[in-house]
Amino acid sequence: LNKVHEEMASSELQMKVDSDIVRTYRNAGLYEEWDKMSDIFIQRYPESENSAIYRGIKLAKTGEYESAEAIFDSLIVVWTEKDEYKDIPESKSRVASTSLQFDALLADFRENHAAAAESWGKSVELLSDKIPFHEQWFLRYRWAESHHNAGNSEKSLDILAPMLKANPRLINHLVLRVKCHLELKQVELARKSLEQLEWSLAKADADFPARKEAEELALKVSALAVGD
Repeated sequence: LNKVHEEMASSELQMKVDSDIVRTYRNAGLYEEWDKMSDIFIQRYPESENSAIYRGIKLAKTGEYESAEAIFDSLIVVWTEKDEYKDIPESKSRVASTSLQFDALLADFRENHAAAAESWGKSVELLSDKIPFHEQWFLRYRWAESHHNAGNSEKSLDILAPMLKANPRLINHLVLRVKCHLELKQVELARKSLEQLEWSLAKADADFPARKEAEELALKVSALAVGD
């Protein structure tokens, strides 16, 4: 990634490349790497709107919810005052969806997962017919994750199903599906989902975080099977 950045240095695409790298870590669930790269992004582009979003997320992560909310609210005000917001209907939908995503993030950090699931769902609904399905996967994953964390794994599985049908190698989604089946005590379905997860991880690096999580889930599946 550093090599990519060096090759793009001083170009107008530099910030976009860095932003895409941060987003890739986020979408992959590599939050330690996201944390490091978002810090670098903030240092390089302190005035960027993305930097403001990252600051807000980091504040919420440390429990400074009111400060995070103030940043998110100020961004929404800035966006709603732009000409494109007034002139382009799709822009209004995107701003409204992002506002709901901010609400969902804060609710998840506060461990109010039911409220978070509701906001993630509304956010997805606003964008469902405006962006390609694969571009909705992160939002839909967070929607499913919040439902699972709220104790509603059946709904979580419903949300995960069409994404895994489109791409059966989505690691985070598979991890979550195994967790849902475990919570519902569905031994065979948990085992099958675990096998699919292990298959998807077959070529991953040895230190890839999901490998360890898959090993832990395998122990839980075995324990459930014995108890069953």
